[in-house]
Amino acid sequence: MAQGIRIKMMDKDIELNSPGNMLAKNSVKSVLLLPDDAVVSMWCEVDGRRKFCRMNETGTAFFLPNG
Repeated sequence: MAQGIRIKMMDKDIELNSPGNMLAKNSVKSVLLLPDDAVVSMWCEVDGRRKFCRMNETGTAFFLPNG
């Protein structure tokens, strides 16, 4: 089941569907119209606390929290 992901950056507020517990870094860059060399990090709110999302070994995707 796809989970909804809400991404906010400055004046942009976008919702994506992720088919699993990972989100490709290129998807984030594409939807926010960022250049290829942009540095991207993600955090999620879990129980009202911010937690940074880890990346896979190759640095191409973020691990998302379960739920």
